[in-house]
Amino acid sequence: MSARALGTAGILASAVLAACGAPDVDAPKPDPSPPAMPGDLSPSDISILWPAPENGELPPGYLKIYPAAGERGPGIPSAARDVMPDLHADLPGGANTTLAVIAARVDPCAPRASGPCVPELRLSAETLVVGLDDAALHLIYELDEAQLAALISDLATWRTHAPVSTSGRLRVHPGLAAAGIGSAFAEELHDIIVHHATEASLVSFTVNHFAFDNWSFARFVRKGAAFEKVDLPGLPAGTLSQSWLRQAQQDDLDDPNGTLTPAPAKNFSALLKTDALSAGTSTPEVLAARDAVLENEHPEKTSSATNDCGSCHLADAAHRWAEKRGVLFDTPEKYQPPAGIDVTVEAPPELMGNASNTIAFGYHRVRHEKLVPSISARVAAETAEVLKRLREP
Repeated sequence: MSARALGTAGILASAVLAACGAPDVDAPKPDPSPPAMPGDLSPSDISILWPAPENGELPPGYLKIYPAAGERGPGIPSAARDVMPDLHADLPGGANTTLAVIAARVDPCAPRASGPCVPELRLSAETLVVGLDDAALHLIYELDEAQLAALISDLATWRTHAPVSTSGRLRVHPGLAAAGIGSAFAEELHDIIVHHATEASLVSFTVNHFAFDNWSFARFVRKGAAFEKVDLPGLPAGTLSQSWLRQAQQDDLDDPNGTLTPAPAKNFSALLKTDALSAGTSTPEVLAARDAVLENEHPEKTSSATNDCGSCHLADAAHRWAEKRGVLFDTPEKYQPPAGIDVTVEAPPELMGNASNTIAFGYHRVRHEKLVPSISARVAAETAEVLKRLREP
């Protein structure tokens, strides 16, 4: 059975075979009636956003990328750590030690540039210390179908232990927010992540690192025992990095100005200019940029295998900035979710057109101080497609 065809019935059948490898967790036993069902998972249960620390001090309990004694983290081979760049020029050599897992996403059928889709567990880690700009690490773990089934089954059981309902649109996970990062509920999730995110299954990682008003993206892929920097998708051959140079005041909601280099093939950069709408909201240049944003947000038209990093991380800011000023995005090309799945993202006011925000699923630091949740329209749409597959009979 292919990953795309793995619906609820397939997941449950495979989970029986994989259950002997499930971790023992010190958590309340699930109510056996009704049983945990993968189809019951909500958007926030398969695209999981941890609550952020309130005071900028990272409390114990988060999974760390560089765990100290007594701490835990996902599996990362030393060969991957050896090539990870410093993620923040303002704290060279020190920012990476503050990296904590802040988000996880499951995809039963992640696209590849060639060949069939592959099940993935994706983790996002950020330097959550207040005083720093955005910087993040994305870890991609490849699973086989039995491992995927076990992971989905574990998450379905974990959901039954939530202290509050997790239903509704994608947001900071309600159960984690209610229980707290030091709770048994959070510890159970961390057991699941550590069990499934192993050194052997890490196949690639991408970095979003910051230096002097410039964010730079790069991707590393496993080649045998080593990890090598590779070309970024959606850009000319030989392009090993892409940068976003912010050319406006930090967190300015009125000026989106900046330069994305190299520019995406499906270019929405016309909306990243101070005078982008000076000639009107429906010029050919503006409408072409709008259509590029809508295509970027549509998971059936583009994917991480075809999109450049800048498009994934900045299209949302361009969309919100332009729509707030009258550009019409409600067109036939706009992504339409499956029935019964709400893809509405209620962005904090600090992110409404904020081109200083380079976080697609995690937290943005507003003026180096306040952490606000950032969820892009694309992440919400991809999550809806995952739920659709999980709910198939």
